[in-house]
Amino acid sequence: MWFFLLTLACAKEIPPHLRVEAPSTESTSAPASLSSLVAHDPLLRRPKPRKAGDWQDVQGGQAIEIWAQTARRPNATPSDWSTVEASTRGTIGVPLSRGARLAAIEVTRGEWDEEIQQRIAAWIGLSGVEARPATSTPAEPLAWLPGHTPDEKFDAAEHLVRRMVMEGWFDGPKVDQTHAAEALNSDAHTLVADSPYGQLLLARNLGVMDAEAHTSGEQFFWEATGHALAWAAADKDIEQQYLQKQRADFRAQRNETPTAWNLARARELFILDASNQASSGLALVTIAAERLEGSCPDKPCSGLDVVASITRAGRWGSDAASGAAVWQVIALKRALDTLSVSLDKPSLYRRLPQIADALSGMNESPIELSFLRHRVPTPGMMLAISRMAGGTPTSDTEQAIDAVARRLQKACDHALATGVPPNLVQPIKRIWISANHTK
Repeated sequence: MWFFLLTLACAKEIPPHLRVEAPSTESTSAPASLSSLVAHDPLLRRPKPRKAGDWQDVQGGQAIEIWAQTARRPNATPSDWSTVEASTRGTIGVPLSRGARLAAIEVTRGEWDEEIQQRIAAWIGLSGVEARPATSTPAEPLAWLPGHTPDEKFDAAEHLVRRMVMEGWFDGPKVDQTHAAEALNSDAHTLVADSPYGQLLLARNLGVMDAEAHTSGEQFFWEATGHALAWAAADKDIEQQYLQKQRADFRAQRNETPTAWNLARARELFILDASNQASSGLALVTIAAERLEGSCPDKPCSGLDVVASITRAGRWGSDAASGAAVWQVIALKRALDTLSVSLDKPSLYRRLPQIADALSGMNESPIELSFLRHRVPTPGMMLAISRMAGGTPTSDTEQAIDAVARRLQKACDHALATGVPPNLVQPIKRIWISANHTK
C-alpha cells in the first residue's frame, strides 16, 4: 500500500491548454451515465449537459439535472453556480458546479486591473465583488491571494479552485467517486492524484482497509490537535515560552512543529483505511487542519474555505464531528486574538482573510470581497464582523469583538458536547473563560 502512495508522485501535471482531449467513445444516442459525465476529467470542467431529462435515471440524477440546466446556458454567472452548489449539497452537483468555476478561471486572462480581479474573485466564490469599502485607499481585490506577480496570483486562484473541486467529491459519503478515481488514474492528472484529496479518493476506490492504521491515525491526530489547542489557549507569557521551547526542541529533532508532524502521520494512516467512513472523515478533518496550520503538502495552503472544509468534514460521522469541533475552536480563537491585536496595525488587511475564513466557515456563508479590502477599521468592517459572527449587527468595535468572543464560546460548548478526549477538556474550558474576559 505504501508503494501505491509513492507512485502517485512520479509525473508532472499536464497544463490544461496542452492536454490532448481523448476521443469520445459515446454516441449522441448512448444513454447518459456517470462514466460519460466524468469522462477523462475528474475536475469536471466541461462535461456535456445533454438534453433535459437525460440524467433522471442516473445515480444522483436530480442533482445532475439541476447542474445541467445551468450548464446549457451560454453565459452562466458565478452566482448561478453558487446557487447550483447550495441546492445540491452532499451530491455530485457540488464538484460539478465547482468544476464550472475552475473552467472559467482557466480561461480568464487579461491586464491585472480591478475589473479582472473582481471577475476572478467572483469565480472563486466571493460575493459583492463590485462593492468597494468606505475608505479612500482600499487594498486590491486579490491582494489576499498568494503570489506577487499577476501570473503567480492567477496560478494561486486556479490552485485554490482546483482543490475546491477535489474537496467537492467529498461533500457527502454517498457521492459516487468511482469514475472520478478512474479518470484520476490517467497520466494527465498525476499532480491532482498526488494531492491529499486525490490520494484519499484513489484509496477509497481501491477499497483499502486497515483497522490498525485507523487506531494509530487517531493517536497522531489527537496528539496534533492537543498541541494546536494548547498553543491557542496559551494567553500568558510563561505558557507561551514553555510551548515555544517545546516546539523548538521538537523542530530540532524532526524539522517540523509537533502539530504539523503529527497531522502528516495521521493523514497518511487514515488514507490506508480509507474504505472505513470514520477514517475518511477524520482524514478530511486532518487535510483541512494541515491547511489551517500552513503545513499542507499541496501549497499554497491558504484560502477562504479552510474552516468551511473543516465544518463539512465534520458531517462524515461522530469521530469527524468531534475532531472538526475542536479545530473550529482553534480557528476561532486564533481569529479573535488576531482581531484584537491587529485593528491598529498597517497589516490589518493581511489578517482579514483569516478572520473571515474562521467566522464565515462555521456556517459556510459567502464572504464579501469588500470586507477583505479594508486597510483600516471602519464602521462597515465592524458591521460585517458582527454579522459573520452571528451577533447583533453593530458598527461598534467593542461590540463586534464581543460578538466574535460569544461565537467562540458557542464553539467551545459544542466541542465539549461532542465528547472530546479528556485531556482536551481543560484547554477548551480555558479558552471559553478567556473569551469571556475579552468581552
